[in-house]
Amino acid sequence: MTGEGGSGKTRLALQLETELAGHGWRTLWVERGREGSAVAAVRDSGEPAVLVVDYAETRPGLAELLAEAAAAGGCPDVRVVLLARSAVTAYRALAQARPDAFLPDLATALNNQSERLADLGRREEALAAIEEAATTYRALAQARPDAFLPDLAASLNNQSASLADLGRREEALAAIEEAATTYRALAQARPDAFLPDLAASLNNQSASLADLGRREEALAAIEEAATTYRALAQARPAVFASRYASSLDAQAAILSELGRDSEAKAVQQEAAAIRGNVLLARVIHVARRCYPPGTNASGRDGACAAALI
Repeated sequence: MTGEGGSGKTRLALQLETELAGHGWRTLWVERGREGSAVAAVRDSGEPAVLVVDYAETRPGLAELLAEAAAAGGCPDVRVVLLARSAVTAYRALAQARPDAFLPDLATALNNQSERLADLGRREEALAAIEEAATTYRALAQARPDAFLPDLAASLNNQSASLADLGRREEALAAIEEAATTYRALAQARPDAFLPDLAASLNNQSASLADLGRREEALAAIEEAATTYRALAQARPAVFASRYASSLDAQAAILSELGRDSEAKAVQQEAAAIRGNVLLARVIHVARRCYPPGTNASGRDGACAAALI
């Protein structure tokens, strides 16, 4: 369990201790410095036990404890509950003891940490976290590409955004290009699952190219993104029509920067028409929900109007 101090981790652990006692389980709160002997202590008792390690991220003997618990087998049954203020630190310790089991969790925790740091404006730290996440996912994807290539691509997309926030545009472009290349391969194998991600990464790639003044390449990327979104919107308009319109807006902007004003105007008109259709579909949906056939519409006008805002 992870969370800031005072968020209730200890209370939940004490509640767990009470509930498990009713099922014949013993709970041992591991004292600092006793990590190496905790598993042996409960194993010798012959009773199923839960070891609770508070401030797990500060325990130098945590890896040893986890390794011994994993090797103990099921006689008696031994479980470990970690209470930590930092998910990254806790998962890092777990991954050191059992990398096959916990490296994916460490990478996920690093990705989440990066997003929180970015929200706080701590951009350098956010970048360091997402770079470690991407490096971890890269190693995992080399061993199990089917399982972890999507995570690698997503982390590269986030890494590109972090680099762009710091003005490191060339590196941001390299990261998003790798993400797009990865999503392209994934979409070829599983289009229903990964075409949306490919379109989004192409959109970001176009923005990175435009930031570097490479407008012709930016146009090619956004045109491919728009083409992809067009196909997706035809199959699932409620989900993808607005994204298609946004990609057309970006395409029109680049066309205008290239001096191709007539083409830009035509694309803008298409985007406006799509948004009009989206709004019409929303009005029809709300009307059918609020005013089904044979019902009195009295009193519903306010609620239905609110649903359209």
